[in-house]
Amino acid sequence: MALANEATRSGQKLYSTVFAGHNKRPDLHWKGLRYRLVQCGAMTSNHYSRFSAGRSAARLIGLSAVVATLAICAYAGGQAKSGAPEKPAAITLNSIKAKATTGRAAKSGPSANIGQKIRLNGSGFDENVSVMFTGFADSTWLVRPLEVKPRRVVVTVPGQVVTAPVALSDPEGGKSNSLTLQIVPTIETLTPASVAPGARLLIDGSGFARDAKVIFKGVAQPVVPTVVSPTRIDVVVPAGAQTGKLTVMTGGGQSKAMRLTVGAAAPQ
Repeated sequence: MALANEATRSGQKLYSTVFAGHNKRPDLHWKGLRYRLVQCGAMTSNHYSRFSAGRSAARLIGLSAVVATLAICAYAGGQAKSGAPEKPAAITLNSIKAKATTGRAAKSGPSANIGQKIRLNGSGFDENVSVMFTGFADSTWLVRPLEVKPRRVVVTVPGQVVTAPVALSDPEGGKSNSLTLQIVPTIETLTPASVAPGARLLIDGSGFARDAKVIFKGVAQPVVPTVVSPTRIDVVVPAGAQTGKLTVMTGGGQSKAMRLTVGAAAPQ
């Protein structure tokens, strides 16, 4: 609402249009206002109460009081709206766009090999977001993405990651919901390339987990290794193993096969 001053040729008359009807009988308005100012001055012993004795002074003070009141209300309203900072939008993970380039995943759903780029889709992403993976020893750590968009994050699957839930983390937005990413193992080398039953075989690669098992041709059941690390498996070649394909199996899937030559066992 606006404040207005009106001057007549017969004499100066100041009145407020803030309140409906006051422009019709300003003398009644200022009379009541003068009374209130006098009462306020008496209660507070404020020296400004002396000005209320004069009609014109009371009118001017009344206008100032109205303006001040409106200003305080406007300020208070602005403070109520902007006093507390807005809480950042929560981040949400809707899907993981990934498929292992080598090997076969254990089941349908997102899968990847170590070192492969994957895409996470959702909302609420900003430059502070990180991707939370689970490692070989069930520890978790944050990885900075290669690319961040408001609804998309691209990241490289780091070494020592295992099949486990993946989530997004932001210092302000908090932690998102999680989705499982299957890590499919890969085989790089077999040492030695030719081995006899009962001998030790070293399998180097990536994506190995503590539940890893080795599948030999000619052996009905997968073989549990002696030692497993994220990049190496130490296993004893079982009796009955034959020359042919060898694979590594984990909870995330099965590796692409590599040929192993199995010779005759050494005589006892």
